[in-house]
Amino acid sequence: MKNSALIVVDLNAGIQKIAKHPYPHSWTEIEANNRALMTAFLTENCPVYVTSVQPKFLLKSWGRAFGKQLITDISGAREVVKFGPSIFTQSDAGLVEKLKAQGITKVFFSGISTSNGVFKSAKDAVAQGFDVVLVSDATADRSAPGYEKIIKDEFPKIGEIQTTEEILVKNER
Repeated sequence: MKNSALIVVDLNAGIQKIAKHPYPHSWTEIEANNRALMTAFLTENCPVYVTSVQPKFLLKSWGRAFGKQLITDISGAREVVKFGPSIFTQSDAGLVEKLKAQGITKVFFSGISTSNGVFKSAKDAVAQGFDVVLVSDATADRSAPGYEKIIKDEFPKIGEIQTTEEILVKNER
């Protein structure tokens, strides 16, 4: 995990309401795998960024309610608000600069939705010079075709795909 960061995309109350039945993993599975990843990264002193999507067209209070994090009990994770799919191009966070200042070269992505915020953020990370890894069992999508297209066709063109267990086992070595 050296020189790595984890970005957890949009595990928010509003997204949970929109994607009530994510594919192929349930909300319970996604949350459990993300908890395990967050804990492992933070234990290794690797940064964890948790994105919160708060579309600008919503009133501020509605945006905060929409973007309320589902995992709030893991200290050390940094919340970053974004206004559209990509954390790198639709946020005021300056995340590229922060990651590079920390010596990060590889970014692991998890969250929802695989075909939108996760993939668009990963593509933008590659454009900024980062290596990327999609954590397949810590992501899900609103539809089977959306998830399958990214996993089988699109993500392999830009980065690696690993499971939570593969990452945790590598970390134990």
